[in-house]
Amino acid sequence: MQDTIVEQQNLTLINVAVAVIQKEDDRVLMAERPHGKESAGFWEFPGGKFESGESAKQAITRELYEELGIRLNVAYPWICYKHTYPDKLVKLHVYRVFSWEGRPSGLEGQRISWENPSALTVMPLLPANKKILQAIWARFQLTCNCYAPPCLRNRLIK
Repeated sequence: MQDTIVEQQNLTLINVAVAVIQKEDDRVLMAERPHGKESAGFWEFPGGKFESGESAKQAITRELYEELGIRLNVAYPWICYKHTYPDKLVKLHVYRVFSWEGRPSGLEGQRISWENPSALTVMPLLPANKKILQAIWARFQLTCNCYAPPCLRNRLIK
C-alpha cells in the first residue's frame, strides 16, 4: 500500500506543508511542478518542505509567499498523513486556507489553475496529493483535526 510505512527501508522522512486554497465558489488552487524540480509537470496542491527549525504553520506561510506571492490571513490544520515513494517518505501537513492577501501567481515559473475538485482539468496529479483530493471529494467526512472556530467549522466540514 502506497501510504504504508515500511520501517526496514530506512527511508528519509521529509516534512511538507501543503495548502488547500479554496475560493468562495469552492474551486481550489493547483500548481504545476516547474521544470528543473523533481516530478516536474505533475500538478499538486501548493506548498513545500519545512526548513530547519520551522513549524508546519511557518513553512506553509513562507512557501505560499515564495511560490505564489500571497500572505495568509488564516490557515487551519486539516489532515496529516505519510506517503511512501520508492526513495523517500513524505509527511504531509495539510492546511485549509480560505483567506489570503494578494493574487496568486506562479513566482517560480509554475503554472497555476483554479480547479473544481470534482472535475480536475489538470493532470497528472502528484501521487502524494491524491489523498487530499479524496478527502475533498468525501466533503470532509474523514476524521480531521481541525481547530477552526465554530463560526467557520461549517465551511470546513460541509
